[in-house]
Amino acid sequence: MDRVRSEMREYDVNIITETHMRPEEREEFERKFNKRCKFYYAMHETDSRNGVVVVIQNGVLDECEIKSEVDDKEGRWVISSIGG
Repeated sequence: MDRVRSEMREYDVNIITETHMRPEEREEFERKFNKRCKFYYAMHETDSRNGVVVVIQNGVLDECEIKSEVDDKEGRWVISSIGG
């Protein structure tokens, strides 16, 4: 987790695929990054298969409206639109 955090600091937007996170891992991820980022997830409904997360650093898109749609029960995609 620390390696991921140090890598993410270098970029404004991070897209992480094949996360395979269980719910408790997602909670830990949010605790570690919550103050610096906004998160948009797609995860498999019942287990840790697949998974994608879009992480946007706070301050990068503060003046923009971000809409995120997750309608994928398999955890393969997130649709996001950014408007000014």
